[in-house]
Amino acid sequence: MVQRRAARYVANDYHRTSSVSAMLNKLGWQSLQDRRRNARLTTMFKILHDHICVPHTSSLVPAARCSRRTNHALKLQTIASKNNFYRLSFFPRTIQEWNELEPGVAEAGSLHQFK
Repeated sequence: MVQRRAARYVANDYHRTSSVSAMLNKLGWQSLQDRRRNARLTTMFKILHDHICVPHTSSLVPAARCSRRTNHALKLQTIASKNNFYRLSFFPRTIQEWNELEPGVAEAGSLHQFK
């Protein structure tokens, strides 16, 4: 909602018939959902490579079984949760997204290569 309002403001187009999706595409803006996902994954990369100090020894456990052909070497064990309140918190949500990354992305040597 905020991004859509900002697109109207930047494009200076407040007509009811104007397509906000077209404005967003024209401006080349990523969706907020994608930007938040990228920020979570970047933070996870920094945690795993000790760029930021976050105690993670109990939360981030390497996956017990990992096929190198279909997964990357940094795959983590998912955290089970019974309710959405915890399931949508940082570690459970980001671990699932992290495990879905392509091997070339997850195993990047530097933060610049990861982004």
